[in-house]
Amino acid sequence: MRPNFLIFCVDQMQAYCMSCSGHPDVQTPNLDRLAGDGVLFRRNYCSHPVCQPSRSSLITGLTPSQHGVIQNGMSLSEEMPTVTGALSEAGYRTHAAGKLHLQPFSGGDSWENRHRWYSGEVTHLPEGYYGFGETDYVGGHVNYVCGDYRNWLEEEYPDVAQKDHPEYGPSTCVPYAQFSAYQNFGYQTWKIDQIPAELHYNHWIADRTMAFIDRLDEGENFFAWCSFPDPHHPFVACKPYSEMYDPASLTLPETYVVDENPTPDSLLRKVGPAWFSGDEEDLRQVMAQTYGMISHIDDNVGRAIDFLQAKGLYDNTVVAFIADHGEYLGSHHLWLKTPYQWEELLRVPCIWRVPGGQIGICDDVVSNLDLVPTVLDYAGVDQMAMRFRREDWAVEGFELPGWSLGAFINDGADMSDRAAFVEMGSMRTLITERYKIVVDASGIGHNVLVDLENDPREKVNLWDRSEARDVKAELLTRLMRESIRCTRMDNPKITPGA
Repeated sequence: MRPNFLIFCVDQMQAYCMSCSGHPDVQTPNLDRLAGDGVLFRRNYCSHPVCQPSRSSLITGLTPSQHGVIQNGMSLSEEMPTVTGALSEAGYRTHAAGKLHLQPFSGGDSWENRHRWYSGEVTHLPEGYYGFGETDYVGGHVNYVCGDYRNWLEEEYPDVAQKDHPEYGPSTCVPYAQFSAYQNFGYQTWKIDQIPAELHYNHWIADRTMAFIDRLDEGENFFAWCSFPDPHHPFVACKPYSEMYDPASLTLPETYVVDENPTPDSLLRKVGPAWFSGDEEDLRQVMAQTYGMISHIDDNVGRAIDFLQAKGLYDNTVVAFIADHGEYLGSHHLWLKTPYQWEELLRVPCIWRVPGGQIGICDDVVSNLDLVPTVLDYAGVDQMAMRFRREDWAVEGFELPGWSLGAFINDGADMSDRAAFVEMGSMRTLITERYKIVVDASGIGHNVLVDLENDPREKVNLWDRSEARDVKAELLTRLMRESIRCTRMDNPKITPGA
């Protein structure tokens, strides 16, 4: 019997920010429950530390240089093969609820352009959008959301959906707070006039996912993408989650005080808003709101899992929890995201619960690029279904850059030789069992070699150390080979609009 799939995806969350990962403050009982019933992969890495490139990789299984979305503001070609398209062709019903971000939030003829939604020019995503048979869309974050959710809220609860925010103009859903800018974006005041939790988009996204599953015919297989826009900035949770954590009691990141870093302090301060210029109290507020957002997500993950169990579907559903990329959250005196490739930015949550699969913790290196091949593996769909549809794009011997995790989940197969490959602009990063190497080909950045086994907080750069010369040479060779393997010059590069 083919399994169903329920994939939870969140935006901008560290792998550490779950109690099952050992975090001392964050409360995530439902994610802990999911991890206790499956495998927690503690060393899972994103393919790119920015939303659109990473999300395009999650849906295509390809690296950014392969699928062509190398930065935010670009559209994934609608001709690009997707895992949802392959599953739809194989008979699965596919659905997305929440954030997609496969096209830009602003500019051009993007289907996800929030201004087109605000004006009413776009009222729903097109049928079959990137292989999703049905969509319940949420674009944006916190105070600038758009999409099916905003339309629903304005129609059903017009008194909640305020429309008078000065920054974003009329017809913008701003149910969260009276906002004031701090360093241009991100940080908000904490006198919050909040939307009720049951009307928040997190709750709505879980509701729409369950409604999709509920209306399926008995025996129909499904792939449900349940994608929460949180805990991405602006950092504002709704009650009671906004008051769930006492800022004064939270544990500050060990590297919040910058003493020694692979990247000099002088370079870090050039990253603009990502350098945390607030004081310790400000950071504690940001952390408290972020953790509240995570706990809100956790509750809705729990609701969806309870629903599967009540429907008798849990025992035939593969459930995964992932994030598109991480968040510094004060580590190295940074917040949000920058080009600097620290673990807090690259290492993201990863839980797989497979019926009949093993239960435990895995500390081998895995990647978000493994999502698509793992889903295809369990669905019994050949990777060749992910080839380019146009005949002149056919690639002989096609294979995805990631690997299925099925052999490990099912039988505990050895994965100790795997490495994670990350792209960002001119930077290429390789993470192995022990080391991380970062090379910036532009010559502007800062090359880094870190021994993660002996220096898990990444305070010492070994790049110019004579004792690391042989290790660096070996890793550079491996990085070059992985770059070639994950670029594949026989795959076309798609220019948006071409």
